Amino acid sequence: MPECSFTISGHKNVLATHGTTFEFTKDSHLTLRGDCIVGIKAGFSKEELNVFLGMQKVKITIAAGGFSDTVTATPNPEFSSSHEMVIRLGDNDSERTFAVRADKAASGLDR
Repeated sequence: MPECSFTISGHKNVLATHGTTFEFTKDSHLTLRGDCIVGIKAGFSKEELNVFLGMQKVKITIAAGGFSDTVTATPNPEFSSSHEMVIRLGDNDSERTFAVRADKAASGLDR
């Protein structure tokens, strides 16, 4: 199975409390309204992620501060954003949506 890893940064405004999504963004700032964002300054490459778009399932592992959590989801073949990467519980896809039908959202991640 292919693998890809990238680094994200924390921010004082990371809440990660959203109940249906989580997101990685390349933005370097964050407001409290971004309650789905779990990391900023995301170092992902859309080209590297393309290999996952035809797969049935992907596992996304987030590790920070000695904690880690893994989310399983279905990649969205229409994903085309090079700036943000959204993972959703439901089927609502968009060009920003990397994966749908995830088994966890931001609020369910291990703290």
